[in-house]
Amino acid sequence: NSTYKGKLTQGRAVEVNTYFGQMPFVDVAMYMGILVFFLALFAMFSRWKEPFVQFLTILSIFALILSFGKNFPPLFDLFFYYFPYFNKFRVPSMVLILVQLSFPVLAGLGIMKIISLKEERNDKLIKLLKNISIVFTVLFVISILFNSVITDWFVSRVNNYAGSISSSRPQYAQQFRALAGYMGSMFSGDLLIGMGMLTLTFGGAYAYVNSKLSADLWVVLLIALTIFDLWRIDNRGAKYKDNPNITNQFKQPNYITAIKNRNDKEPFRIFNLKQDGSLGSFRNNSNYNINFLVEDFYGYSAIKPRAFQDYMDVVGPVNQTMWDMLNVKYIITDKPVQFGGMLPVYKRNNTYVYENTRSLPRVYLVDSVGFKKGIDILNSVKSNSFNPKKLAFVNDKNLRVNRPDSSAYSKIIEYKNESIKLEVNATGKNFLFFGDTYLPTGWKVFIDNNKSKLYRANYGFMGAVIPNGKHLVEFKYAPTTFYIAKYVVLILSSLVILVLIFALWRRKKNIIGKKISY
Repeated sequence: NSTYKGKLTQGRAVEVNTYFGQMPFVDVAMYMGILVFFLALFAMFSRWKEPFVQFLTILSIFALILSFGKNFPPLFDLFFYYFPYFNKFRVPSMVLILVQLSFPVLAGLGIMKIISLKEERNDKLIKLLKNISIVFTVLFVISILFNSVITDWFVSRVNNYAGSISSSRPQYAQQFRALAGYMGSMFSGDLLIGMGMLTLTFGGAYAYVNSKLSADLWVVLLIALTIFDLWRIDNRGAKYKDNPNITNQFKQPNYITAIKNRNDKEPFRIFNLKQDGSLGSFRNNSNYNINFLVEDFYGYSAIKPRAFQDYMDVVGPVNQTMWDMLNVKYIITDKPVQFGGMLPVYKRNNTYVYENTRSLPRVYLVDSVGFKKGIDILNSVKSNSFNPKKLAFVNDKNLRVNRPDSSAYSKIIEYKNESIKLEVNATGKNFLFFGDTYLPTGWKVFIDNNKSKLYRANYGFMGAVIPNGKHLVEFKYAPTTFYIAKYVVLILSSLVILVLIFALWRRKKNIIGKKISY
């Protein structure tokens, strides 16, 4: 992102996205600094024999190739399909954080090597510094003399890209054609500044090793150039807003106030179907409503359970059976709707709030169970052809349950994000449905503190069989891996502290021993 101010906007400052490439969009470049990059390369060459430098170099190359994703399938596919949890990354480029961590360390080692050359002279490296300085000086001069040629070349690249997407994304193609000149000037300007800073950095390094410049002055110059470089590029994606605007942005919407005023005692979900683009609405959900401690049916997650995504792909977010089944009690719209079972409870300007009177509780007893393939379950929900209170589809062909009578009930006695405790009175072998995502690696169910079997219900949610009588039932999210990691970290952290204490004790003992020997 950058701020454009020119003829296209009649002099007004407008934020524009100048990224073009394979990814749908990129807000901010993963920019570590051109000086950091080349100083790190110098360290790789000059200190290659050091194991630590070899490790950081190999790690960076590995992460870079892995970040290519589908463009280099031999490595990416191996990790994606066979290494646990790797497929949970949102995008392959996230692995570049390893490069971002390694290169500044390598750059620091490169600076240390340059500083050491004055005392430990190495003619080969000093000659290399001289040649690097000459190369960057020549490139700097070329970027000045051929600035318009470089700009035109980049403009042609942008126009070629715009042409390649003119049929699939005509609006973006038009935008890139309009901004091509601006983007070309930005590229040639960045190239000119980058080559200038590299000339000063490596020219200053060569001057230092030949006693023409002090180490302090060179380091101060390097720090100033690096800060200028990082601030100049990274600031392009930053957005600054006055604090009052931010405060108003998180002012509780009137539909949330109206819903809270109804004083519901049981958990519920809402679904904002407004099409006006406001925060929390259908096309700009942004998990906004969670700021007001209200559970949202739709929400946003970069990583979501496959089963829930299948519901969105096959059924779609607007479906009465799904809303009833998953405790969606309130629907917010910007115009009147005609869904069945909807009771209007609030209206103001373009905001309408409806109570879904058919909404089922978060946890409820079901009359019977059946078995279907996953896609058939989704299609049954899509066609609204079954009643989730009367029937639940499970992943066990042989499961048989009794229909609960009028005395059966389930009542929530404690509700938390990671657990829900219920008092359940079963009249026979009854099936209890829990409208939360089925994740057997984390969720567990306990009946009277005894672990019981967790069933996959209605394709993507949970259920349990409750024996006859009154019971304390708890659904608890307690992944084994979390507790293993928790105690491993605790043990390792304790060991690190003990080692540090031991090292300090040894050091103090050695200092005392030396004083006694003197």
